Amino acid sequence: MLVLDDLHWADQPSLALLQFVARELVGARLLIIGTYRAYFGNELIARARGDLEGARAFCERGLVISPREIRLLFDLAMLDYELGESDRGELHLSGAVELMQSSNPGPTMESSFAPYAIAYIARTEGVAGQLEMAKEIAETNLRSPMITPLLAEINQVCLSLIAVYQEDRNAASVQHDALASLTNRGVTALFGSQPDHVLGLLARTAGELDQAIGHFEDALSISRSRGYLSMLAWTCCDYADMLKERDNEGDRAKAINLLDESLAISSELGMRPLMERVLSRREILKA
Repeated sequence: MLVLDDLHWADQPSLALLQFVARELVGARLLIIGTYRAYFGNELIARARGDLEGARAFCERGLVISPREIRLLFDLAMLDYELGESDRGELHLSGAVELMQSSNPGPTMESSFAPYAIAYIARTEGVAGQLEMAKEIAETNLRSPMITPLLAEINQVCLSLIAVYQEDRNAASVQHDALASLTNRGVTALFGSQPDHVLGLLARTAGELDQAIGHFEDALSISRSRGYLSMLAWTCCDYADMLKERDNEGDRAKAINLLDESLAISSELGMRPLMERVLSRREILKA
């Protein structure tokens, strides 16, 4: 008997290998048991596909069973803010931070997801009360020799979002190179941040606008092809901001088209704060 736990964190090559083994060993005297957290796994899939209300429902049902599941609490807080319910988001965020502070330190999923969620909410919604704590935890995690590639990406994206939020040009340049050097990037797309999008934000913050365009174009292509709707809406908005800043010939028209696409998606998904942001930018560009 072979028991595999936590399959909700398995990468695609690992799942493909498991499927291959299961097919090839038909008739063998072997039992393979795989376990995964259904609510958390389904929540991540729903979020990546743009079903934010469905993702929030999975979080809430999971918390009924496991009320101290810190990952569900942090993700629920992110979803609350994304959907414009900041009071609920603040409540869930505070509860999750309390649990994190009482848990064991080190580069664990809990200690990595916590600072990432704080940085994500700060960058998208401007709520930055615990940003320095998040930065310190992420830096400590990345210094650990025990950190896994998955956790390294989550913590690296956390520091990247903080550099963008603080408009720290030097830090953005450093984080850009660090994030770009990671191999097999992409896991943070499950948590709402497409790495190429983050690289575009970092390049823009560092003043490398032409480089940022390449990253944003890659992010658009990936999000469209994989159906990452909420990330696509954010990428369109942030890319439009960068084009407005560069203001070369044709940039304004392209920025307006991107904002129109972002508005259509955010309206469909109920992302009220992003809708309001896009509308204000469209008014400025069309004035």
